[in-house]
Amino acid sequence: KEACQKEADGIIIAPANSSAMSGILNDIKNQNIPVVLVDTIMNDVSCFDTCFMTDNLEAGSLAAEEMLRKVKEMGYTEDEDVDIAIQITSTSSQTVIDRLAGFNQYWSVNAPEKWQVLDEIKQNNGDKDRAKQNCTDFLTQYENIKGMFGCNNSSTVGFVNGLVEQKRSDVVLVGFDYADETAEFISNKD
Repeated sequence: KEACQKEADGIIIAPANSSAMSGILNDIKNQNIPVVLVDTIMNDVSCFDTCFMTDNLEAGSLAAEEMLRKVKEMGYTEDEDVDIAIQITSTSSQTVIDRLAGFNQYWSVNAPEKWQVLDEIKQNNGDKDRAKQNCTDFLTQYENIKGMFGCNNSSTVGFVNGLVEQKRSDVVLVGFDYADETAEFISNKD
């Protein structure tokens, strides 16, 4: 709204909650201010001018493919029980919904039968401390966790912080969105 009041020449936005943004973006468009979306598509295509985004279904599929490859590289065999934990920020982000769908579609077709994605998906509402606690809870509740998938920044960072705190190097982490904590986690693995 502040950009509208200042008569911005254009607005670039990456909505975290695509449902909640539709009305706001329509108000902006009604003021003839061009709107560019980044990384999240809106169902109402009339509320923006252009969109630059990831194909999040494909991105989720690539994450599942990477998870399978990394779990195999860790030495887990197809006849072992392997559980994969998933954490999301919320169910209101179309980006997260699509990444999750792509991951699950690929996994269901390509993973060994004994390698399962847990039915329980934990939400953190963008709270990295809650995301870290979710990681700890997964590790405590499920003894066969060998992989964790973070669909967004807070989920990935929460998994990173939880794995570091628990000193777990036997769990593969695949996640989205770059952060300082993630970079440090990766550099410590090398």
